[in-house]
Amino acid sequence: MLSIMMSGDSVSRNWVKEYVTAAQGTIHSTAITDPAGTPTFAAVTTAIVDAYGGVVITLTAAGNAQTIQDPTAITANKEFIVANNDTSTDPITVNGVVLAVGEAQKFFWDGSAWLTLEAVSASQISITDAGNIITATEVEGALQENRTAINLNTAKVTNVSTTLEAGTVNATSYGITSDGGADDIVLPEADTTNAGILGSDKWDEIVANTLKNTNVPTELSVGTIGASTVAITSDGGADDVILPASTTAAAGMATAAQITAVEANTAKVSYTPAIPGEIGGTTPAIVNTSILKIQPIGSQSVTAVTDTIVATSGNLNIGADADYVLTSTPTIAAGTDGQLLILQNTGSFQMDLQDNTILAGSTIFHGGSSGILAPGETMTVQFNSTVGGWVMQSHPNLQSATGSAGIVAVRNTSGSTIVKGAPVYVSGFNVGQGRATISLADADDAAKMPAIGVAAESIANNTNGSVVASGVIEGLDTSGGAVLGGVWVSTTAGTVVYARPVVDDIQQIGTVLRSHASLGSMLVVGAGRSNDVPITIAAKIKTITQPATDTLTELECSGTQISNYGQSAENTQTLPTAAAGLNGVVVIGTAGTGAFHLKAGATDMIYLDGIAMADAEKVSLATPSIGDFFSFTAFQTGAAAYDWIIRTGEGVIANGGA
Repeated sequence: MLSIMMSGDSVSRNWVKEYVTAAQGTIHSTAITDPAGTPTFAAVTTAIVDAYGGVVITLTAAGNAQTIQDPTAITANKEFIVANNDTSTDPITVNGVVLAVGEAQKFFWDGSAWLTLEAVSASQISITDAGNIITATEVEGALQENRTAINLNTAKVTNVSTTLEAGTVNATSYGITSDGGADDIVLPEADTTNAGILGSDKWDEIVANTLKNTNVPTELSVGTIGASTVAITSDGGADDVILPASTTAAAGMATAAQITAVEANTAKVSYTPAIPGEIGGTTPAIVNTSILKIQPIGSQSVTAVTDTIVATSGNLNIGADADYVLTSTPTIAAGTDGQLLILQNTGSFQMDLQDNTILAGSTIFHGGSSGILAPGETMTVQFNSTVGGWVMQSHPNLQSATGSAGIVAVRNTSGSTIVKGAPVYVSGFNVGQGRATISLADADDAAKMPAIGVAAESIANNTNGSVVASGVIEGLDTSGGAVLGGVWVSTTAGTVVYARPVVDDIQQIGTVLRSHASLGSMLVVGAGRSNDVPITIAAKIKTITQPATDTLTELECSGTQISNYGQSAENTQTLPTAAAGLNGVVVIGTAGTGAFHLKAGATDMIYLDGIAMADAEKVSLATPSIGDFFSFTAFQTGAAAYDWIIRTGEGVIANGGA
């Protein structure tokens, strides 16, 4: 029960609902759940204080406090009640008064501040019943009237049987009466939305349906036939249904055009190379597989340096006037992904096919070189939609690393798009797709290392794509690195750095071939394994210079030497949380510039030369001298607890307190 507590007295929840929360009572109130506290005090704003005589607050969390704001009219004699609903889960503090669940407090505005009223009885609280149900003018009297009414109802006889009989009945409704007179209720007819009585019209439908024959055969026949559709009729008249043409996505009727194509393919002659081991000859052929598309070799005369090579013309007759350095962009027209094109110089002069690093806009990718095609020579290129051009596969004088790149089919399940060139690791395997799943590699997280390669393209979440595990990838921003400089997996997930990072799970993923903001290229190496010296090994011989106050990391306390060299003021170094394997030596390299302190973490203790200190205290060299030193080592003091031992080597080391 919700009670309005007035320093000891109370009123019932019904009083609150009728006379505090109802707009028709003398005390016009509002209600709010989990109101904001400071600075807005959402339950007792000036607007609420002006508009209402009280508020009922419902809490679902602890720690709520409200301060009643001043009314707009600052004259005295304003009263305001704050109640903590009995459905609340926690107490609330109002103007310093703690209201338990189900309690309330009245406050009085004296013209300049809110006062907390002392105890009042229910008979002192006046009410007005706008519905004229209760005659009392104060709460105590209203409660007494309610008790009397309840007692009268309690005395009534229960379970008195009532004789019901049919009243007015028509085609769509059924009346019921309890006294043989007017209908007390009328049952409506059922419809497709609501239950009800069965109407006479629906009964007629049931009778008619019962008389119908079942399993009556229907004679179907072919209706209208077109070039791409066939219709079916059930009565020999108008078409009842039209069967659509089949597509690559759905079954259907074979169209006339599709049958013509099938017959044409059936009539084709099997391809026989003109020269054993070559793709060519006079009979065109198209070989389509899921990996490779080889277009027929047609003929094209190249008569100007601006001519664009057609993507289906492999025999190139170079103009008879001079050698050509092609300047056309695109140099070769776009093909389809995976298409192989065999270019053969059938002319008398040579042709220079410049790649995109030499000729801006060229669609040929040779790895930074020109491709000279002399008379009689043959070059093979393959269209790659990722790089947006043709990548050389074979040439008498050149070899393309991109053409021999190791590509792994993958599926991105990282939760976001993986951009081209991002290092990735294998996170699992998708059986349905038959592909390894990938996420962004992170050198700071052993669970996300090593990287298996870099994304060959931008791969949206929950879609398939490719990863370059070895070979050359182009079209990257490698401006941060130098040619032949290393590329490492970064401690920022999905990125690379061009300087060796300080981490345990270190991995050089590649080498910069071209440094450029958008046309950079990288040779991917070392994928799928750690291939550099872990920093924990190097750290055992490393000196960490700490000239100013700082917090040491675990790596900086893994067999290292901590030097204060360069210290110019008091210097406090705070140890990381003590853990197995952490140790080091502090050496003073700069003297007489303020005290040097080594401090334990909040939950760790130092044992200075075997004497225990308190948690979070420090050891101090009040006047450090060059050559002073001491060692620190973490040791186990519980099942999962470690503390520090510090041994004095040289110098006066003392307990420096907190």
